[in-house]
Amino acid sequence: MNKVETAVRIITNLQVLMSAQQVREISSKNKGNGHVYPYSKLEAKKKEEEDAKYSADRKSQVGTADRSEKIRNLQYSSNRITDHRINVSWHNIQKIFQGYMEPIFEALESEANKSA
Repeated sequence: MNKVETAVRIITNLQVLMSAQQVREISSKNKGNGHVYPYSKLEAKKKEEEDAKYSADRKSQVGTADRSEKIRNLQYSSNRITDHRINVSWHNIQKIFQGYMEPIFEALESEANKSA
């Protein structure tokens, strides 16, 4: 007597159901590997969830590049550099461009120490 399973059911967070017709088609095409189809569905769902998580993480890290997200502003007409994260301004842009960055580093370090 030939017996055909009527359904395959794998229960996890995702429930994959297959009809008897799908089971017969898979079994006849690839005898003994009828379980491959549900597992591939589970893998596809898992990959989709991982991609969504990755996308959400990336979106939270990458800004919109709006003006409100700027870190520093160079104002040549006023000969001033402003750091918007700590709300401090320095004058004499030419000297800073020549490498005199200690005042900026000191201000950033003191702000980091305040936060810690």
